[in-house]
Amino acid sequence: MARQPQTHSNGFGWFLCALGWFIIVIGVLVTVVSLIPGLIGVGFGMFFIVQYSPKASSRPIYKRKWPFVVSLFCMLSVLVNLTAPDVPEITSLSIDCESAIQLDISETATVPLTVEESNADTASIQFYSSDDSVVTFSAVADGAFSGQVTPCGEGEADISITAGEVQSNVVHVTVIDSARIAAEEAAKKAAEEEEARRTMSRKNLWSGSPSVGGNITEILIAAT
Repeated sequence: MARQPQTHSNGFGWFLCALGWFIIVIGVLVTVVSLIPGLIGVGFGMFFIVQYSPKASSRPIYKRKWPFVVSLFCMLSVLVNLTAPDVPEITSLSIDCESAIQLDISETATVPLTVEESNADTASIQFYSSDDSVVTFSAVADGAFSGQVTPCGEGEADISITAGEVQSNVVHVTVIDSARIAAEEAAKKAAEEEEARRTMSRKNLWSGSPSVGGNITEILIAAT
């Protein structure tokens, strides 16, 4: 007596069939990154569909369309995987400037960056500043592989770049406000000159030994 093929007409069978298709889609996507694991995933997905689909045994497999669709996706994935350029992993990063720099709050600076691998994907590189209220560090928008240092306030901060576990050297940035410093120095100098003028006026007044009825105007000038 011939063995009756096993069918799954219940909801669980449809669930396993959908799971098989999901595994196939994931496997196709994985083949772009890693060929062998992706093909293994596609194989598992096809097994689920063949074994557990409620209509799996109603027609011979060579008369069904889905195996050809899956095979086409697999061949396209393999083609993409073979023709995709090999992007090397970043192993070394550096910021090519002095280990400590000073900037005025009104100016920005562009620092060159270096990746050891010439064909590496620099889009994954992260830019960091230890204190964004002092300085921000970001990629230059013109496409050149360099970073822009933008002062935000007076103080000190460290900047660096990272790519995964790889980190560059750290650069210490000091931000000053030269306009404020110049204004404070000018005010201090003016105060010192005014104090010196008053001191000289007092010396000149008392050197003349004025009498009690001396020149009141000179005394008032000296007192001010």
